[in-house]
Amino acid sequence: SDRKNFDIKDGFRIIGDYGENKIAIISHGRILHNCLKTLNEYKDKCFIVDLYNSKPISENLIYKLKNISKILVVDEQTCSGNLTSAIQEDLSKHNITKYVRNISLTESYIFENGGREHLLKSNRLDEDSILNCFKELL
Repeated sequence: SDRKNFDIKDGFRIIGDYGENKIAIISHGRILHNCLKTLNEYKDKCFIVDLYNSKPISENLIYKLKNISKILVVDEQTCSGNLTSAIQEDLSKHNITKYVRNISLTESYIFENGGREHLLKSNRLDEDSILNCFKELL
């Protein structure tokens, strides 16, 4: 997104073109890069929220999500207390109910070896798995 169109104090930036008729993909950190393939293939159907400060979630972000029908949260954490939980909690504080889909690690110990990319793929957090999950929301 264009630098002048976001304020670092808000704790997020939009990548791609924001639109209320689009699906918001919310992510942060290194895993956000795995969402870029989806944005590149579906620019007209989604945008990415790079949430670099998740607590507290910015009122400006809540305002932007208010009229979005679907949200896909991609987080490299386990399900409990992750980024999806933070998003849903803040939306509910504002009486906003949305369809929020979560892609994250399973609630289990991972003993598997094979490097980061292998573990991301086996836990549906690789580029193609994220793309396929997004397609299910269309």
